[in-house]
Amino acid sequence: MTRIAIIGAGPTWLSLAAFLTHMGVKVEVFEKNKKTTKYSKAMIMHARSLEAFDDVGIADSFVKEGEHLTSVKILNISQNKPLFDFNKIGKGLTKFPDVLTIEQSKTESILVEHLQQSWVTINRSHEITSITPKGKKQTLSFANGKNYDADYVVGCDWARSFVRHYLKLPFGWSTVQENFFVADAIIQSKKINKKEIYISFGDKQFCMLFPIDAQKNHYRIIGMVPRHFDDIKKLTFAMIQKEVIENLSLPITIVKTNRFSTYHVHSRYSSFGDGHILLAGDACHIHTPAGGRGMNTGIQDAYNLAWKLAMVSSWKADKKLLSTYNQERYPVAQELIHSTDRLFGYVNSNKLFSFFFRTVIIRIAALIVNLWLFRKKIFPLLGMLDIAYAKSDAITPSTLWSIESGQRLPYVPALYEKLRQKWFIILDCNVRLEDAPCEVMNIDDCFWLKQSYLILVRPDKHIAYIGNDAQQIKKYFAQREVKKNKTQ
Repeated sequence: MTRIAIIGAGPTWLSLAAFLTHMGVKVEVFEKNKKTTKYSKAMIMHARSLEAFDDVGIADSFVKEGEHLTSVKILNISQNKPLFDFNKIGKGLTKFPDVLTIEQSKTESILVEHLQQSWVTINRSHEITSITPKGKKQTLSFANGKNYDADYVVGCDWARSFVRHYLKLPFGWSTVQENFFVADAIIQSKKINKKEIYISFGDKQFCMLFPIDAQKNHYRIIGMVPRHFDDIKKLTFAMIQKEVIENLSLPITIVKTNRFSTYHVHSRYSSFGDGHILLAGDACHIHTPAGGRGMNTGIQDAYNLAWKLAMVSSWKADKKLLSTYNQERYPVAQELIHSTDRLFGYVNSNKLFSFFFRTVIIRIAALIVNLWLFRKKIFPLLGMLDIAYAKSDAITPSTLWSIESGQRLPYVPALYEKLRQKWFIILDCNVRLEDAPCEVMNIDDCFWLKQSYLILVRPDKHIAYIGNDAQQIKKYFAQREVKKNKTQ
């Protein structure tokens, strides 16, 4: 039996274990911590991550435990009217048309419970100290004296990744000069809409406020530390509280601060590994918190890697399929870092440009984002539904009208409810494919293409092929030596 070891902590490694287990692959997971985090930490969960968890059957647990944010207000620009309403711009594009905030402690607890129900043992207090090649395997040694031989190793062990250091992969970086803070606090206010995100691009500092647990008046505030505070090691929230409230321009009273910390914003990324040792999450990319995408990108790394690792390890597909993991996810991390850096660059640029960004660019955005054309573009961007893998060896380049291979399958509610598959599936619209290499689902023309067609859907719901040439699908499987598992 192929042995897969996942090293790390946090949502990425738990997600990878959940996705692999869902596909019938046995995994061993190792964490140096004694228990899951008790802190809120990463909080934003986007639509694409919830879609991934929906495949496993646990999305409803996150939806139940989280806070549903319905709109965004840019303070000083859209005081009385939201910049955009998530439910309006996301309606019909996904099963999850809003933004969910959920404490990382709850996210980890949900995943741990799911893994325990799936009979996955979590090996805690296992801090990795060495990786030693042993033939085709890797021997993992831990600080507690235990060893484990694995065929595949996935490092999800944060920014200071031991696994990445072992691979000697460069971790190119830049650091934003400004200091940032995060505060979790109990807030009282009669004016706050508990379903909204508030963002301030003030002339002194950037600041954002959103609920952690609205029923308990528990909120998170993220922002820039005022520049006149030099020694941030001694900084407390009480010292900047007045300026933060003034910058937010909201009538709020901060009753209690549960957590406060300061940090520098780093942007780094590396290769995602190759062969038998791979990386995911913060181990290969960290970036500014703009858009709340860090945890989500790690979850989607896991979603992309899981089916490929399952195909190669359990179903004996060509090992070259694993190289498409780096091929697909590296550009995503690269673009994410560049785009978030640009956004923070605009906010933190010189006073003249910053003033232009706040007073002109943001105001123009406030006018155009609610136009129908822009609404349909913005939510896929915010919800990470627009990520596509056009230049990948895990697809066959093909296009039918506006739908291209590499894209996420467009959302059709009735269809998505049936597509919790663990393997490839072919959607057949009046072609009536015979001798198919995988399961076939006959469908009506639910994508309004007005012709007969076939869509080969990968386990992560990205399109591997679209067209009416059945031979292309058979060729896809033959080239990658992918054979249908007898149990599927």
